[in-house]
Amino acid sequence: MADIVKTRNTFLNHTLVNASGIVVGQLIYLLTMPIMARKYTAAEFGVYASLVAVCGIFSCGAALRFDSALPSTQAGEMPSMYRLGLLACAISLLFGVVAVTAGLHHYLPWPISLSAPILALLCVITGTLQAFISVCSAVLTWRGQFAQTTLLRIIQPACFVAAATMMVPGSLPIAFGCGLFAAALCGFAFSWRQLLRPASVCVRRVARRYWEHPIISLPVAILDTLALAMPVLFIVQNYGDAAGGNYSQVQRLTAAPLILCAMAISQVFYKHAADAFRAGRSVRPLMWNTVRGLALVGAALVLAVATLGEPLLALFLGAGWRTDSGYLMLVLLPAVIRMSVSPITSVFAVTRQLKLAALWQVTYTISTWSVLRYASKQYPLDQLLGIIVFNELILYGIYLWMADIAGRRMERENNKCAG
Repeated sequence: MADIVKTRNTFLNHTLVNASGIVVGQLIYLLTMPIMARKYTAAEFGVYASLVAVCGIFSCGAALRFDSALPSTQAGEMPSMYRLGLLACAISLLFGVVAVTAGLHHYLPWPISLSAPILALLCVITGTLQAFISVCSAVLTWRGQFAQTTLLRIIQPACFVAAATMMVPGSLPIAFGCGLFAAALCGFAFSWRQLLRPASVCVRRVARRYWEHPIISLPVAILDTLALAMPVLFIVQNYGDAAGGNYSQVQRLTAAPLILCAMAISQVFYKHAADAFRAGRSVRPLMWNTVRGLALVGAALVLAVATLGEPLLALFLGAGWRTDSGYLMLVLLPAVIRMSVSPITSVFAVTRQLKLAALWQVTYTISTWSVLRYASKQYPLDQLLGIIVFNELILYGIYLWMADIAGRRMERENNKCAG
C-alpha cells in the first residue's frame, strides 16, 4: 500500500511540474492572442495552421520513432538510443532538403498555400526541429528531469510569440521556426552530456532490438498525425484559408485547458506506465484513472464554453472571427473526445502491442479520410464539423477498448511469468 501511495504522489508531482511549463507556455500564447488576432488575419492563421500540420507529419518520421522508444529503454541502452535518434533526424533533414530542392513535394497532396519552395523547405526544417526536440525531451523524461522539459515547453511559445509580435504581417511561419530553433538549442544543452555516457549496448544492437518502432510504430505515427491534420487541410482546401485559420485557432483556444492537461499527463503517464511494466504491475488502473480524470475535465470545459464561450471569444479575438455558440461546440467536441483518450497512447508501446495500435490507426485514418473527402464536397462547413464529431466518438471508443485489451494481455503475461 505504501508503494502505491508513493507512486501516486510521484505521478502527481511529475504531472504538476510538467503541467506548469505547459500552462505557462500556453498562457504566453493565449495572453498575446488578442494582439496577434488583430495583427494577422484568419487567412494568415490558415497558412500557419497548414504549415504546423505538414511539419507535424514530417516530424513524426524524422526520428524514426526512436524518440518514442527511448523512455522505456534500459540504462545501458539509453545513450545508444539517443545517438540513433539524432542520426535519424540528420538523415531526414538531408533527404527532405534534397526532395524539396528537386520539387518532389509538388507530387504530394501538398497545401496550395505552402507550394512556394521557401515555405516547403521551412516545413522540412521545422519538422526536423520538432523531432530533435522530441528526442531531447525523451532523454529528459527517461531521467525524470521534468523541470527541464518544462522549460522547453515555455521557451518555444515565448520565442514564437516574441518573433510574431515584432515581425511584419505574413511572417507567422518564420516566427514558428524561430521558436522551435530556440527550444532545440536549449533541449540539446540540457541533454548533450548523455551522448558522452558509455553504453553497454551498441547502436546497431539497440536498432535491432527496437526494430518495431521504425517498422511498425513509424507508419502508425505518421497515419495518426496525418489523420489529426486532415480536418484543417480539408477545410483549407475546400472552404478557404480563413475557414481553416478560424477553425484551428478557435479549437486551440476553447480546448486549451484540456489540451494542457493531456500534454502534461502524456509524458508522465508514459514514464509511470513503463515503470509499472518493468516492475511487473498492471498498467490498467493507471490507464483508466487517467481517462476518467481527463473526461471529467472535458465535460466541465464543454459546459463552460457553452455558457460563456461566445461573448468571451468575441471580445478576445475581435472582428473577423466566428465565435457563435453552435460553431464553438462543433469545433470543441472532437478535441474533447480525442484529448480524453490519446494521452494513454504509450500503453501500446509499453505493453509491446504495437500491432494492435497499428490496426486501429489504419482504421481511423481510412475512416477519417473517407468521411472528410466525401463530406467536404457535399455539405457546408457546419455539417462537416458535425460529421467529424460523430466519427471521433466512434473511433476513439474503439481505441479505448483496444487499449484495455493491450493491458489485459500484459496482465496475463505477467501472471504466467509469476506462475
